[in-house]
Amino acid sequence: MVYEITSPGRYGVLLYIAPKILNQNEYTQDSDMYSVGIVICFAELMKKCWHKDPSERPSAEILKDILSEWTYELTFNKQTEDSLEFLNAD
Repeated sequence: MVYEITSPGRYGVLLYIAPKILNQNEYTQDSDMYSVGIVICFAELMKKCWHKDPSERPSAEILKDILSEWTYELTFNKQTEDSLEFLNAD
């Protein structure tokens, strides 16, 4: 199914928007999949936090470390085309 976007603006939650969209490109199925990937990443972390066995849940310190690692990977380590596009978006 194809959806046509008639609005000239960019909409959505900044965290989930693909870097290409932030750089004024059109929404595509690829940009939607970027957003889905972000949601899946957080869903996996959420599952760990909601584990039925409390001893299997990450501590606040571990959670901070995971989020810090994600930030580091995006910002410094894995300079992929997407991460560079995100960091350089206007």
